[in-house]
Amino acid sequence: MPSKTALALASLCVLGLATPALAQTDREATSIIRSLAPVSPPLAAPMGGASAAAPVRAAPPARRPRVVIAQDRGARVQVTVDASRTRDFAIRFATDSAEIGEYAADQLAGLGAALRSPELSPYRFLVAGHTDARGDFDHNMDLSLRRAFAVRDHLVAFYGIPADRLLVSGYGSTALRVPGDPASGLNRRVEVALVVTVAGY
Repeated sequence: MPSKTALALASLCVLGLATPALAQTDREATSIIRSLAPVSPPLAAPMGGASAAAPVRAAPPARRPRVVIAQDRGARVQVTVDASRTRDFAIRFATDSAEIGEYAADQLAGLGAALRSPELSPYRFLVAGHTDARGDFDHNMDLSLRRAFAVRDHLVAFYGIPADRLLVSGYGSTALRVPGDPASGLNRRVEVALVVTVAGY
């Protein structure tokens, strides 16, 4: 049977191996918070005590608002996001896939930690999927929406983010990150943006 000293040393080794990964996640989360947190004065209002079905109230948009049609718990809604508070996540989806693999899950660790932070936890966010330009328009729109749902569901399941904080939308191939290379894997990504207002559609 291993001695207590040996077990203690083994535990320290495991912790030592885990520390760089945890530190990397913490650094990534801090960077994400800086990208997504409202600036002062805030454009988006916290969810507060509003009911889940009520729209989020906010000050009139003053900075780069963008209107998007999204899905909120099965209902189509009109969402205004602050386009200056967004972050792209180059999640390496396989071609024609919305599956969150091990590598993609690792890429979402920082986002999960950031969304749980005090700086971001009062707010709602749009999770929008993107595809490359291969395939037809309707197929890519559906695929991008499935990718957004996959990320949303992963964040809910593994990081305990309330589902009503994450709205979803799909852009298909309408907003390529690398227009000069429409088939590039860099176009297969997910964008997260701070939600300003939500209204029925």
